[in-house]
Amino acid sequence: MAVRYRLTVTFLCLTLLLSAAVPALGATLRQLELLAGSDFIPEVRAAASRALAKKYVNLELQTDELESVIRKGRTDELRGAAIKALRKKFEDVKKADSLNEARKKAKELEERVIKGTSAGIRKAASNALGLYYLAFNLNDVEGYSMKDLEQMATSSKPQDLREAAAKALESIYPNHYSAKELKEMISQSPHEEIKRGAAGALAVRYASRMPPSPSLAELRKIASDKTKNSWLRHAAGRAYGKLAEGKISPETLEEIVSSGKTRELRQGAALAWGSYLIESDKTKTELLRMACAATSYKTAAYSSAVITALGDRMLNSDSAIRGG
Repeated sequence: MAVRYRLTVTFLCLTLLLSAAVPALGATLRQLELLAGSDFIPEVRAAASRALAKKYVNLELQTDELESVIRKGRTDELRGAAIKALRKKFEDVKKADSLNEARKKAKELEERVIKGTSAGIRKAASNALGLYYLAFNLNDVEGYSMKDLEQMATSSKPQDLREAAAKALESIYPNHYSAKELKEMISQSPHEEIKRGAAGALAVRYASRMPPSPSLAELRKIASDKTKNSWLRHAAGRAYGKLAEGKISPETLEEIVSSGKTRELRQGAALAWGSYLIESDKTKTELLRMACAATSYKTAAYSSAVITALGDRMLNSDSAIRGG
């Protein structure tokens, strides 16, 4: 069965590669929508989704247009592109003319989270709310202190609201807690949202070279240690990916992405390797071949890095990809 599956994937990839050289100034909106909503291999759909999300933002599609795609989109990738674009549209806290207007918009987003007509619309609103909560906290708005957000993150409110508060805490905690204190929160808190906030904050401290400022080798060791808490590995892996770009060879990064000891280390390395692939001279066709290989036998982290670069090529290169 595995051999038959690989042969099928290989055939589909060859068909896709043969249709990859259609002249155009980057893929059009329609082409990207067709790809993201197609039956092509998941990596190609995901890359098209990344490019499509940026295309939606650049074209400034209206909220109702994006919500329609979220409700009716054929695939997760097509719906996901619209969710990302809608989140960016919601994240306009800096454009608010006054604090009262910003709070009003935040309340409207909270209503969408609670009563949104689809899970995707609720997710877009939730992701945008994290930015509002952070902005309100930094400006000392009553009701959005760190303690208020912690209470929200650990309350009985809808999961998407709790996640928005946790997302804000990732950026708030670094200025309040040391790396040691954040590690204690990760190991001792009974709440996953607080663990997430602390892990994100720890990654920020590590990547910003705040004390204790572990080296790349130390971060790799932490992220590789299966005996450690997964949130600690996540923080170290994420910081490793932020710091490795330009310091670790792409060959080493590819090796880690392909065979690193833990998912957290592989995911972290994928951040840096994906950035390298974007800046490399690899063509769209070469990246398509890599995507085919990812579908057959590569790790999820390998797929993630290739998807990042292929999505960039789809949006910006001088050849489009046809899809059905």
